[in-house]
Amino acid sequence: MANKIKVTLPLLVPASDLLNAGMYGTGSLFRVQSAPTRDGTYADLTGTGATPTVALVSGTEVYSAYDPNGTATTWYRARIEDSGGTRLSDWSVVTLTIYG
Repeated sequence: MANKIKVTLPLLVPASDLLNAGMYGTGSLFRVQSAPTRDGTYADLTGTGATPTVALVSGTEVYSAYDPNGTATTWYRARIEDSGGTRLSDWSVVTLTIYG
């Protein structure tokens, strides 16, 4: 079963602010990782059609990532990164998402 993961921006922080050079800048993105258990080892999504990174777009607050290897028990986390992967947000709260 493949999973669709819904990633939303933090409350009160529009994408236009995150894309500002003072925050994450042009080319910033979400990085999405999965693990088999809540406290397991997380890794970028892989496989044909996987979207381990999703570009931020001004005016968009909800994004979708896809995990072709996801199961009903897969756990996910996400963070925001600048285009060079040097400015990083904290990881999101770990969540279990079942969209299959």
